[in-house]
Amino acid sequence: MSEAKGEKQTVALYIGGLGGGGAERICVNLANKLADDGFLVSLVVFNLLNDKYSYLLKDKVKLINLNVRARYVLPKLITYSLKNNVRIAVAFSHEVAVLLVVVRMLTFKKFKIVARNINNLKKIYEVSSSRWGKLIVQPLVRMLYPKVDFVINQCRRMEIDLIDWLPSLKGKTNYIYNPYTQTIDEGESKKVFSEDYVLCVGRLEAQKGFHYAIEGFSRIKNRYPELMLYFVGEGGLEYSLREAAKEHGVTDRIRFFGYQKDVSQFYKGARATMLTSLYEGFPNVLIESISVGTPVVAFDCPSGPSEIVISGVNGMLVDYKKVDDLCVKLCMVLDAPPSYETVIESSKIFSWEKIFFRYRDVLDEVCSKDT
Repeated sequence: MSEAKGEKQTVALYIGGLGGGGAERICVNLANKLADDGFLVSLVVFNLLNDKYSYLLKDKVKLINLNVRARYVLPKLITYSLKNNVRIAVAFSHEVAVLLVVVRMLTFKKFKIVARNINNLKKIYEVSSSRWGKLIVQPLVRMLYPKVDFVINQCRRMEIDLIDWLPSLKGKTNYIYNPYTQTIDEGESKKVFSEDYVLCVGRLEAQKGFHYAIEGFSRIKNRYPELMLYFVGEGGLEYSLREAAKEHGVTDRIRFFGYQKDVSQFYKGARATMLTSLYEGFPNVLIESISVGTPVVAFDCPSGPSEIVISGVNGMLVDYKKVDDLCVKLCMVLDAPPSYETVIESSKIFSWEKIFFRYRDVLDEVCSKDT
């Protein structure tokens, strides 16, 4: 950011909370990077329920806990805006961005709003069965979201889908890939656990499609009698997934580890990481896996996997929702895995060093424009 004006730029990052998701981890890391680069940075959270990441914040980042549930947060956002002269507001979801648009309209404060789009909005609203979502939320998003100053998407496919859904955003978007969040330990032994296993990481919710993973694993279990399937993550579908394991006869071959602060050890020990999502924003799981040399097998879902997975180089792309193809591609990776060095090399475009400068470019561009 240019310092021609002789003062540090004030940036506030807004997010609902600091639970154990990829967006939350990236938010914390970006706050730290901006502070290291000379910005005056605040991280504004609605609440710290289920907090997993605040301990990672550097002292230079000011943590603001509004201590309120999301449905009641608007008055506190207004109060915070009136009391603080924020130059740039970076919203870590489209819902937060819409709230900030409302805050700007009500307070007449002239701050810039950069929205970081963390999921495929077109797909979210297509699959939503909520009448409230379809009749109230979606029209509000369509009306207010285009009023932000800029939208950062997590991949090219997400940007295309967003512009298709909201054409008025054309010219106010780009895409910046997610960075990996752990350090590459080249040359380090990958054998961490005593068992051989395939890994699934993510919230145990419908979007992740883990029932496909269990079905696919059950079909190859006899070919690999020592192989296990590990799940790392928590969520409302754990019971359903355990029942699916019973149905497919693999209860004794599946382990659920719940939320883990350090997932890198699971990636390092895995034979492969499997992603069976119905849709994604940009799957951090895949880049975190390849960054430690573990190949990936992923549904070619909207959006993200096709921009990460290079078949035969760092894993295999699977025909969307096709369990037969999932079994074939998983066996290919297990029987003839790509080299450790090749997999790691494919991850280096997702390093924080490369990604951060693109965020800086966006903030420069947005601030250079008149409000």
